[in-house]
Amino acid sequence: MNTSLSQPPGSSVDTPVTRHAAAPSLADASANADSVTIYLPPHAAALAMDADAVAQAIELEAHRRHLTIKLVRNGSRGMLWLEPLAEIVTPSGRIAYGAVLGEH
Repeated sequence: MNTSLSQPPGSSVDTPVTRHAAAPSLADASANADSVTIYLPPHAAALAMDADAVAQAIELEAHRRHLTIKLVRNGSRGMLWLEPLAEIVTPSGRIAYGAVLGEH
């Protein structure tokens, strides 16, 4: 189920943001590492958008794929309209996925 969200008030962009299922590059990020670090905020805005379900879905998927992950519950980057904002550490740096769903 994809849901469209509006841009924040005052934004000059009128394109809706589509919510996506859990981050697709989890296996790619772990291909060259012993474990993958994933950052996911635990603050009120993220929790209101079901960040705990996202964390659980990430952990379940990692277990299903026999991947070792380190899930870090970090602070917000201030883009509350993109919560929950998951960031995956890759060899090229962090890749962020906004408005992530916890569907499994």
